[in-house]
Amino acid sequence: MSKLTDHAAPGQALGYYFQLERALSWLSKADAGATVGIETEDDVVLTLISGEKIYEQDKSSTSSYPFHPSRKDFWKTLNIWLTAIKEGAIDIYQSSFYMVTNKVDDKALAKEIGDAQQENEIIECINKIREAGKSPSETTKTMVNSVLSFTDKELAALISKINYADGSKVFGTTLREQLISDLHLDNDEFAEGIINELYGWVYSQVVDAWRERKLGLVERDAFIRQKNNAIKTRTEQLFNDSVIDVSKVGIGDTEAERGSGYVRQLQIINCTDDEIIDAIHDYIRSSIRKTYLSQKGYCTPNQLKEMEKQLAKRWKHISKRLVIENKKNNHCHEDLGQLILLETLNENVKIGSVQTTDYVLSNGTYHYLANSLVVGWHPDYTKLLS
Repeated sequence: MSKLTDHAAPGQALGYYFQLERALSWLSKADAGATVGIETEDDVVLTLISGEKIYEQDKSSTSSYPFHPSRKDFWKTLNIWLTAIKEGAIDIYQSSFYMVTNKVDDKALAKEIGDAQQENEIIECINKIREAGKSPSETTKTMVNSVLSFTDKELAALISKINYADGSKVFGTTLREQLISDLHLDNDEFAEGIINELYGWVYSQVVDAWRERKLGLVERDAFIRQKNNAIKTRTEQLFNDSVIDVSKVGIGDTEAERGSGYVRQLQIINCTDDEIIDAIHDYIRSSIRKTYLSQKGYCTPNQLKEMEKQLAKRWKHISKRLVIENKKNNHCHEDLGQLILLETLNENVKIGSVQTTDYVLSNGTYHYLANSLVVGWHPDYTKLLS
């Protein structure tokens, strides 16, 4: 027998992870002000800002269906809720209940209980519960007797508030797809990473609380802020790290730009061929990235126009200052043009609220502006190029 087969830890670990998945499910769709607890008053508890609570019993199994009446989990779940209601720990009028499992049994009594809404359906479930408890096993006997000691009225009140969910939709890949939808994430390469990051964050929040002997509570609003931070970080990566690599700019694309106005601007101040090639690469990469960001909705055309406006304004101040300073330095126009170019390109622009960091978008946009003579490097560039 393998170590895995002979060990209960994998199943237990899956059970804890299942609770974590369920907690994320509630956090992703809860309203502002809600709180989700793990292993507090129940496996998972959602507390709404109104004071209403949702109590959830989560049963993950690697083998048989856990909510079968022959299993202790079925009776334990009902007993926990019935006892808490009777003792006043749970206000049934402010509460609802969920039985959730990764296993599926379409004919299960637990499913019937979750589906029961009409009075006759609830009565039928009570009869089936009492019938199922007539010959309990030694492992279920105590729980069965406790559940059956409650009146039909008490059982009916609970059953009317019980919901049921099972199968692939409550965990794993299908749940992740639902999380992406509930959290309004883009269905792209970043979504999976954001979900994983949120899993890790919730896990840390709960475990850190437990280590400090506190309740494992997670605020929905803090969870949403964490999601927003994860999106912001990845959006900034799109503006910076993900700019198309130089190696993907073909020789043909580079040569096709040789006759462009921005290249001519560099030629008239005697830039080297290497400097011109770098400029062409920045121009192409910036153009591709801005088109992508705009098409995907990461920035608006107005934000790009505002960026161009701010860059042009910055160039105007730099150019004017250096021309004035050159009255005593007396550099030739070509050298002065290179000084204007070097200082102007030393900038990382903001696009909307995102700060760029790798100069490509700024430099490429400056060459775009130079192409249409909005900016220039040689003091007499308009005369020389018009």
